[in-house]
Amino acid sequence: MVTHGDGIFTTIYSSGIAGGRPHVTLCLLQSLQSCVISFGTANAAEDAPFVRDVSYTPQCSTPTLSKLVQLELTFLQKAIKARASTISQEILSPAYANYSTHTNQLSRFRATRPYYTKLVQTGILKSLIPKSAGGTCEKWMDSGLIVEEVHSIDASLSIHLVGTVLGLLPLILGGTTEQKEKFLAPFLTGKEDHLASLTHSEPGGTANHLEKGGRGLAVTARKEGDFYIVNGEKLWTTNSAGWDGQGATLSCLVARSSEDGGPEKPENTPEDNIMVLLVTRDIVAQNPPEAYAMLSEPNLMGHIAVTGPHTRYTNFRIPTDHVLFHPGQAAPIIEKSFGITGAIVGAMAAGTMRTAFELAIDFARRDNRGGTVPIIERQSVADLIIDVKVKIDSARTVLLAH
Repeated sequence: MVTHGDGIFTTIYSSGIAGGRPHVTLCLLQSLQSCVISFGTANAAEDAPFVRDVSYTPQCSTPTLSKLVQLELTFLQKAIKARASTISQEILSPAYANYSTHTNQLSRFRATRPYYTKLVQTGILKSLIPKSAGGTCEKWMDSGLIVEEVHSIDASLSIHLVGTVLGLLPLILGGTTEQKEKFLAPFLTGKEDHLASLTHSEPGGTANHLEKGGRGLAVTARKEGDFYIVNGEKLWTTNSAGWDGQGATLSCLVARSSEDGGPEKPENTPEDNIMVLLVTRDIVAQNPPEAYAMLSEPNLMGHIAVTGPHTRYTNFRIPTDHVLFHPGQAAPIIEKSFGITGAIVGAMAAGTMRTAFELAIDFARRDNRGGTVPIIERQSVADLIIDVKVKIDSARTVLLAH
């Protein structure tokens, strides 16, 4: 029985989840504990999502999906969801079998490049960028629909997309018209394999970097003539080193303005010194080779082909006309960027849970555990499946209705 570790979840985990993705079921079990209610916020949607529940007859027969609750998507949203599903199935389904044969994080990440390129060429990246910024996304709810479909097929390649959107958000939310026209352009063409990064996290973590009296960000920027001189290290900054270790197409580099490069002074208000600099591959190329270095590509459990490199800036020069936010302007926009993508992370979790559920119910329909009927016809298993399905759909409803 499931309660003794001999059922759906244990068996799927030990068998490698249909080709080697045990993290999917692990994420399902963890996510269901909280029902994925706390996803952050997104713009309110006028139209609620379509939800399907599981029902079953009391004679322990096979559970069937029925429309107990129907909250319809609009015609356009259904089309967006269907298109994302088709694209994800056709392009991403073969990806895992390819990149999982590589033995380290960096080579696995680079092996995803042709799949990411194909995704971009379908216009799916542009569909995650707000229409007001030149993309085709009219509501953040639409982004959630797309991301769930992509993430349900491949949990690594979806991070390339979501990380790029996160990397562009500070520019989208607070950049000047001229900056948007210049730096967003590559991401709106539907061509090539452009990556963006919100380059924020650092060794030791940055969750409390705005706390007064703390060290503050360790990456510092000092103005010197027509340049800012940047020093310090970043870590777990999705996409920031690009495909070749020479930088993403665009990095919104978060740094602390400091003349001496030391820790934040106790009397200072940290957010008054936070700034954002726009770093392109051209800027990296214009610096000496030792000014920007990719030190390592750490292994990321569960996302085995995602890039979150450890990088170092050493007297790295950035022109002053590449300032996105001057000291004192950046902190609210950075927090808002992370808040918006919190909802997208919720969509990713829904995609993971859905995939695990589909694998679990397929197993329950095929396996009898030595008995005379498939275990889905056993009351305890049916109850568990129903409970899981209700929680997944409830979580999705909370996500998409906010």
